[in-house]
Amino acid sequence: MKDKIMMIVFVLILGTILATTLVVVDTLTGPMIAKNEKIKELSTILNTFGIEYTDETIEKAFTDNIETVEYPEMSVYRASSGELAFPFEGSGFQGPIIGVAVMDADGKTIRAVGIKSQEETPGLGSRITEKQFLDSFTGKQFDPELILVGAGKSVNNTDVDGITGATMSSIALIKVMNGDYKTFYSSLKGD
Repeated sequence: MKDKIMMIVFVLILGTILATTLVVVDTLTGPMIAKNEKIKELSTILNTFGIEYTDETIEKAFTDNIETVEYPEMSVYRASSGELAFPFEGSGFQGPIIGVAVMDADGKTIRAVGIKSQEETPGLGSRITEKQFLDSFTGKQFDPELILVGAGKSVNNTDVDGITGATMSSIALIKVMNGDYKTFYSSLKGD
């Protein structure tokens, strides 16, 4: 009986020490993690707009060049050049996809797309973050929405070539962008 009591006391003491350690580590690293997430968000927006910055000037570059415009349904980014960008976020094939799309003045034509984070399969679905794929969105139009077609089969200005081996992730990205674009466009038009 004494052995069981000693084991319970040992487990309670060890559990308390480990739980306290986790709380302390979380408290100490929480602000750093939040700051890094903010930097990742700012860098994605600045890169997608094509605005240059350094690690030291990222926050100043953002505040000098980007304005956040609040609509009832979403926040939109406006560059000092007048271009607008809308954030998109939704379920990918394996996990959430979060990014931003910069639009031309017409509000329908894509100028650039950037991905802040994604949890797709490394080497397959994660290819949605590759420059070549993201560049394929440039000049495409939400008219009324983007359509994913097979790799190399893009004909219309609404067609986006899929990625062989990453079809489900490509479909998910297009679906997320189409959904959030509708919210963006109706916010712009005041619908």
